[in-house]
Amino acid sequence: MGRSSLDNNESGSDHEETPLNTVQVDGKDRGAYGPSDSVAAVGGRHINILIAWSCCAACLFGAGFAFFASLRLAGATLTLQVSFPGDRPPQDDKSSPGFGDQPEPAALAPAASSQPALAPPVRPVVAPIVPLPTPAPPVQPVAAPLVPLPVPPPWLSPKTEGPGLAAVTRAKNMNTCKMAYRASHEYSPLLLYNKQMHVVFSLQPKAASSLIRDALGSHGRSFEEVRRVPEDTTYFTFIRDPLERSISGFIEMGEECSQVGSTIGLYDEAVTPAKIKNVILRYEAIIGELEQRRCQNQHLLSHMSRAGDLKSLPLNFVGNVRSMEEDWFFLGRIQAARFGVKDWPPLLTQVARTEDRNQVLGAMRKKEWQYRWINVTLLSQGLKQRVCTLYRDDYCCLRLPQPEGCSVSC
Repeated sequence: MGRSSLDNNESGSDHEETPLNTVQVDGKDRGAYGPSDSVAAVGGRHINILIAWSCCAACLFGAGFAFFASLRLAGATLTLQVSFPGDRPPQDDKSSPGFGDQPEPAALAPAASSQPALAPPVRPVVAPIVPLPTPAPPVQPVAAPLVPLPVPPPWLSPKTEGPGLAAVTRAKNMNTCKMAYRASHEYSPLLLYNKQMHVVFSLQPKAASSLIRDALGSHGRSFEEVRRVPEDTTYFTFIRDPLERSISGFIEMGEECSQVGSTIGLYDEAVTPAKIKNVILRYEAIIGELEQRRCQNQHLLSHMSRAGDLKSLPLNFVGNVRSMEEDWFFLGRIQAARFGVKDWPPLLTQVARTEDRNQVLGAMRKKEWQYRWINVTLLSQGLKQRVCTLYRDDYCCLRLPQPEGCSVSC
């Protein structure tokens, strides 16, 4: 507009031009500027006006920025002051969870504030679960090496196994043993034959021989002494622990083989330690005579010395006095299976009343009063070892358990 006025003056127009504007400075009217004003003057005024407005705008912008910054700082401080551990932070509409959602709580952003940030809640330290120690496996007992059992004979049915089979195994061990008796000479066995029962009994003193003879001769039966074993018979015997048998034989023999010490007293005689000592001295002296082979009493000879020639006359069944009734019963089962024997005689101990059992045992077991004078518990350790060594052949050939305190090498 100003530029147009200048152009018109330059072109030499004659019409009169009105002032374009009026400028007031410091409250005074400085007049209008028009065509007569110079270009420099007009431009200077415009520049001053622009600078003034720019300064005002800058001041306003700075004041607004400071105002909004103070509001943001105040909001963050307020948020930290009213927030507590566990509070759920505010969420906008886009991230608002739906019904039933459980969003993870957002961590608070650190704010520029003089107030220290709240520490997160301390979680309890859970001790690690220590697994229980695995129990050690049970210790398996070490089994003793088993002696192979012989093949049962054809007449030994499965129903007769058990104690009967053990007696058959014992007979084979006795038949094949090659040890020589160390205490005396060999003797021919005493053979008792019962034709009705189809048995031949090889008598062993102090091993239930009286009880067996009573059974074989009961109810009209009879037995006879023979020199050989007839056919169609079972050749059997019974044995006993050698240490216990030696004490029973000592009580039976009386004054034979030694005069040292004394024998057992009478039934109504008082038992004193001094008298027991004299009885044991007599027993020990007799053991010494057996060791020197100077005593040949039949009640003290070993089982092996009275078995005879087992190679030409082998035994079929060897029972044990400790399992007397069981072994006798299974011998009857063998006879029933082998020869059809139906009326196998019971032992008197199996048919007697309880109060009479001690009276019918005969020589198999002495009465209690006799064992007050001497028994296994009254013997010293050294004396028991001497007796077990003396009867080593019986312990080894018959595979008998060794008594406590004895150690015999087979």
